[in-house]
Amino acid sequence: MHRTLNPRRRSTMIISFGTQTLALLATAVLIQLDVISPKPEDPRAPIEWMQVLPISLLSFQAGGQICASRILALDEIPTVVVTTLLCDLLVDPKLTAKFNPKRNRRIGAFLALFFGAMTAGGLSKSTGMASSIWLAMGVKLAITLGWVVWRREGTRKSDVEM
Repeated sequence: MHRTLNPRRRSTMIISFGTQTLALLATAVLIQLDVISPKPEDPRAPIEWMQVLPISLLSFQAGGQICASRILALDEIPTVVVTTLLCDLLVDPKLTAKFNPKRNRRIGAFLALFFGAMTAGGLSKSTGMASSIWLAMGVKLAITLGWVVWRREGTRKSDVEM
């Protein structure tokens, strides 16, 4: 989609993040309505193919998230794999430099992933898996709505008000 449309257009980002939001919404609804079991299945039992659907939706969403980070030229932030993020952070030759925006983004991304994982884990333990997916969907929806209200590059506030 990003190749067909102008990748950095706001409308392209709205479509991309909207699609990711819908994938999370579908997953949350499937779990909330008990269409799929949030509990792990018996490894000796035959595969329940309905369990594969939310995994596929979440994988598609994660792929869209990675693609968006690359389109936005934030290659230093792998948005779904904390191991790569920490490796890139620790091998940064400018790790101790006073001014290093890439290092700062990596630290911020690590903290966001860490606190997000702790929050989702706590929610899953206390209220069930669906609540974690609903939270992720809400955050993704907020990001999508952020793209809707974001002003185009090169426009000033006075240009928009006219």
